[in-house]
Parts: sequence; structure tokens; C-alpha cells
Amino acid sequence: MNLLGFHPRFAGYSPAEVNQILGLAGDGIFGFSNRPMGFCRNPHRECAEKIRSKKNCGNDGGVRACGRQKPKYFLLIYQEANETEERRLLDAFYFSASLIRIPRASYDRREQTLEAAFQGVERALGALATLDDNFGCGAPCCLLPPHNFGRDELRVLLRKAGRADSGKQEYGQFRQQFFRNGVFEGRSRLGFAAATDHGTPGISADAKFALPGHYRLGCKFVDEFHWDVSPTNGDHFDGKTPIYCRIGGTTKPTAGHVNILVDDCLRGSK
Repeated sequence: MNLLGFHPRFAGYSPAEVNQILGLAGDGIFGFSNRPMGFCRNPHRECAEKIRSKKNCGNDGGVRACGRQKPKYFLLIYQEANETEERRLLDAFYFSASLIRIPRASYDRREQTLEAAFQGVERALGALATLDDNFGCGAPCCLLPPHNFGRDELRVLLRKAGRADSGKQEYGQFRQQFFRNGVFEGRSRLGFAAATDHGTPGISADAKFALPGHYRLGCKFVDEFHWDVSPTNGDHFDGKTPIYCRIGGTTKPTAGHVNILVDDCLRGSK
């Protein structure tokens, strides 16, 4: 008797297993170090490893991995689970990975599992190229922070894009619906304007924050990117509108605008 109610052919993702998967993903992306930052954080500077006369290339904490480049794509291949277990896994990655689900019909069948994985990667690569185009445009809807933007249409778009079920036409339709006067209009009459004027944000030591801080739906994005968020009527925040931070919780700002990162973290919270 299955007391937990799991289908015997479903995978299970306990909280401990999810944390382990996050850690493995962080190691795969960032390399092994005391913090998930195994690629060079300052590629625009001269490298101290190559120029012996230089004592410091600007890397934080003295951790170097100068030959390591940030991977262009991040794909998560996982086994099908029941809705609760699968949601636990996917929520932990917070829209950072391109998702390839291996159906339970392939379990214990090596050739079918490999075929499902290869077909999934092939589909994903086509979708990732489309995402790259969206990230490079002036209105990158797929980089909006889902919680603070607060519209169900965005979450639907991200879920479909993460599984390679959407394309340029749907991105265009989303922009047509929500992009006006240079900003995306989110919940509570909040305007989201794309910005890259503050440099690279802080580095998180936790993979569940580090991964979505660098990748969205399997594509890397510009580290400096964030959203300037303010009321669309031109006023300052009045201390009544809640702004959510995945690290610091909810706050009610009184500033003219706030800086929100792609992963729903307030700038400076990591």
C-alpha cells in the first residue's frame, strides 16, 4: 500500500532532495568554491593569472576560476512526479532553468530515457534562441519579476516558455497587452522600466538565489540588468504599496522608485 498516495512510477522530490539538486546545479554552473561564483566576475579587467605583474584582478574574496566561462544555457532534465512533488522542485528553481521532463513511461528504460532527453534538448535549444532575442530587445517581457509584476499572464508565459511551448508571437502579444509609454504595467498600477545602470548586484552564497539571479528559463542575462519600479502616475511610493523580496520579505517603500532584480529580490538584499 502506498500511504503517501504517489503513483509507483512517479518520481519523488523531498525537500532534502530538492536542496541536493539545487546544490548540484550550482556546482555545475558556478564551479566548486566557498560561494557560487566559480566564473570570472570581472572579465573586463586584466587577468592577474595571465599578467604576473598584477596582484589583484578584482575578484571578490580571492576566489579565482579565470578559465571558466559562464555557461550560455541552463537545462534541467528531471523525471515526472505528481503535481505536489513536481511543484516543489520547480518552485525551488524559480524560472531559472529550461525544463525537460522525462515521462514516467520511460522509467527503467535506458534507450527511451535517452531519446526523451535528446528530443527535449533539441526542442529547448530552438526556444532558447528565441529567448535570447527577447532578452536583447528593449522590452524583455521574459525578464519581468513574476511575484512583483503580479499578473497571472506573466506566470503562464514563463511556464510555457520554460517548456519550449511559446515563441515570438506570444512574447509580442504580451508586450502589446502590458507595455505602454516605455514601461510594463504590473499590478497595483506599478510601472517596470528596464535598467542596467548600477553594475553587477551582490553575489548570493545560496544556489536557490544564485541560479535565478543569473539565468531565466535557461538563458543567461546581463548581470547588471534590473527593473526600476515606480507608480505609473508619476508619484512616489506612499508607504502603502507592498513590494516583495525573496530574501527580505515584504516592505512598503516611500522612495521615488525601487530596484527589483529579475528573481524578485530587491537590489542590495543578497
